[in-house]
Order: sequence, then C-alpha cells, then structure tokens
Amino acid sequence: MKNSSILRLTHNVLVSAFIGLMITILEHHSLLNWLDSISLRMSLSIKQEVDELVPNFVLSKNASKQAINTAAILINNEAFEGVFNQQSPLNKKTLADLLQKISAKSPKVIAVDIDLSPARNNQDEIFAQNELDQLLIQLVSQNIGVVLVNPFPVEDDELRLIKYQWMSKLCRSGVHFAYPNISISQGVALRYSPDYLSLGMVSSQVTKNKVLNDPNNICGLVNQGIERAIFLDATFGQLATQHSVNFSQMMPVLPNVIRSIFTSAYRWYGDSKDILDSIPSGVVIFLGGEFDPRDNFLTVQGQVPGVVFHAAVQVTDSLGIKKLSRALAFVFNFILGIIAGYLFNWAWTRQNQSMLSKLTTDGNYWIKYLKARAWLLINIVILLSWIILLFSFTASLLKAQLWANPIAMIIGVFIKTMTSSRKGLEEHSFISRQSDWSKLDAVTLTGDLILTAPVIIYGVYLTFLK
Repeated sequence: MKNSSILRLTHNVLVSAFIGLMITILEHHSLLNWLDSISLRMSLSIKQEVDELVPNFVLSKNASKQAINTAAILINNEAFEGVFNQQSPLNKKTLADLLQKISAKSPKVIAVDIDLSPARNNQDEIFAQNELDQLLIQLVSQNIGVVLVNPFPVEDDELRLIKYQWMSKLCRSGVHFAYPNISISQGVALRYSPDYLSLGMVSSQVTKNKVLNDPNNICGLVNQGIERAIFLDATFGQLATQHSVNFSQMMPVLPNVIRSIFTSAYRWYGDSKDILDSIPSGVVIFLGGEFDPRDNFLTVQGQVPGVVFHAAVQVTDSLGIKKLSRALAFVFNFILGIIAGYLFNWAWTRQNQSMLSKLTTDGNYWIKYLKARAWLLINIVILLSWIILLFSFTASLLKAQLWANPIAMIIGVFIKTMTSSRKGLEEHSFISRQSDWSKLDAVTLTGDLILTAPVIIYGVYLTFLK
C-alpha cells in the first residue's frame, strides 16, 4: 500500500510537471493564441462575480486615481446630425472651437481619435484647416501633449502629398501621431500591444514623457521622406501595420477601466450647455465620436467607441500590468496539477467502484444504478467547479495587475481527468489480484520518461533557463 501511494504521488508529480512544460513550449511557439483569447474572455465574463468575492484591497491603489485622471469626450450623434450636418470629414472650424474649449481646462494630453488632416476643399475649408493647425501648434507650445491619429490612406498621389506635408509640419512642431487600429480577437477587443504605436500607447508615452526621437515611430518615418510614410498609401493601408504585432506580447486591457471611462464619458451634443465645464483640470483627455457604428467595438463590457478603448489602453499601460514569469506560471500549473490529480483520482475511483458494483448480483440493482449516476453527476460538478475556480483565479490576479494565462491550467484539468482514473483498472475482476502492480508501474514510469524526455528537456530550458 505504501509503495502504491508513493508511485501514485510520483505519477501525479511527473504528469503535472510534463503538462506545465508542454504548455510552456506550445505558448512559446504561439500555438495557443486562439485558446488564450477564449480563456481571457471567459475569465473576464465572470469577473463581475469575482469582484464580489475578492476584496478590493488587491486592486492597485493607483487604479481608481489613474482612471479619474483620464477622461473621454464623445461627440454625440445629435451633434453629428445638428452641428456637423452628418458630413464627413467633420467641419474643422467647429472642431477647432471644441478643442479651444478643451484646452481651457489645461489638460496634460489631448488625444484625438478623429482624422484632422486636410482635404481638397474650398477656401473656407482651407482657412479653417489653417486655423485648426495653428491651434494644435499653440497647444504644444503651452506644454500640452497633442496626439493625433494618422490620416486615412488615400490612392490619389496629390492628396497623399498634401497629407504628408501636413503631418511633416505638425511633427516639426512637436505634435505626435499614432495608429487608430484596435486589435480584434474572436470579434472582441481584449488586448493591446505595448510595442504597437496605437493612440492609447502613444498617449501613455506622452503622459510619461517617454516619447523619444525614434526613427521608427510615425514622425520618425515622416521625417525620412514621403516614401517612408507607407501608412498613407491605400495599397498598403494602416491595417498592414498590425501584422507586426506579436500576439504573445499583448496584454489584456483592464475591464474595470473600460467601464469606468465609458460610464463617466462626457457626451458633447453641440449645444451651449457646456458640459465640458465639469471636466477637471490637468487630466488626459481623449476626443472621439460615438456616432459611427464602424468605430464601435465589442469588449467584455459591451459595445464601446474606439476612443474609449484607446483611453482604457492608456490607463492600463500607465498602471503597468505584468505577466507572470514562466517559472512562476509553471509552479502554479504544477501545484494545481497535483491537486487536480488527487481530486480527480478520488472522484473517478468512487465512480468506477459504483459502476463496477452493478456487475454483482448482491443488493438492489436500482439503488446501485442511482448511486453510480449520482457519482457521475458529482464528477461533472467537480469538473465544472474546478474550471470556474481556475478562471476566477485568473480574474483575481488581473485585479492585481497580473496576467496569468489560464489555458494551461484548463488543458491540465482535462489531461489530469483522463489520467487520474488509472486506479480503476485495478478494480476489474478479470485482472488477477496477485499482479505485480509495482513492477508494472515501474516499467510504465521508465517508458514514459524516455518518451517525454525531449519535451522535458526543452520545456525546462524555456521555463527556467531562457
């Protein structure tokens, strides 16, 4: 009996270690990306319940403060229909007046999720464009960070040159540019890439005064000539820049921040009520619209305008979410794997015993049948509870600005579910009670070690040495 317990412990330890190392290898080679997104969605979907179970002290003390220091101003559909007459691009004179009002609050940064680039229009539009440009340059001179999204790419060479010259002028004046694109995974906006120059990321860099004269940022490319400003070319398109995003390096956007910014957003209706008066001074302000359905994205908090997601990225990046190291993630997976091994071994053994008891003629058959089905139901409940526990654990870590990929643990649960029922083999009446189980387990253990050696060696290298 003692040897059997030791072998069972050895079995659980080795299987748990193997699973953890295998998942490390699969993640390293980006083979679990889509599963990772699904698991993140599930984790965040139960976060509301987790918030009620997990005390708020695990939240960063800076989280609420940082969210308050960022505000979103949404141009309402009523303003789009009334003030802008449903015309696109939006009237530059009206936008300049709106930005002038915003600047009166002395914001730290103004990030605009609207294409403010010029077009070939009449003299009135050209005058309004020049007035808007002068205002943007004036804001920079007042130590207000200005971040604009890139102009939409165009096919016309003359118009592309006009937009390039406009960007070049503003870049020289200290205005920053960013990509408006938002990464979508399984139809949901979940993550941002710290390496991708999105509106939220560039705004975060400007807020932290970390914008350098990098030749690879957008103004750096503009300064190298129009041929380097490939984002203005419709044949290339801004979406092509997303191909360089490394999914494995992307981080989840804090869902509470999305909700906070969206519910507290200032909606501008274009009237004289001046709701902007209630905006506090010295904050980071994001200006965008909520009238265009193409610029609305599904998040774990429901549909929100793109500018809200960008603002949430800026706050999330400022808070600094970190991923668990591979070694720490392996320890979590290893411990949870052992616990799961014993838990499912116990549960499956009871179910196997109840199923095998039906083969005997002693006792009431219906009672045995109901007992067997009861254990089956108990096993299903245990499995579902374990999965919910793992997702809750992931969501709880996210509250503390730590991201742990739960998919490794989920895969481990199912593997452990399959392997933990091995004891049931001993219960079959057609196997001799005199069988040398210790010898059989030793042979199995040796063979498994030989077969899994490549995974173990490579997994240890990635987890602890790389």
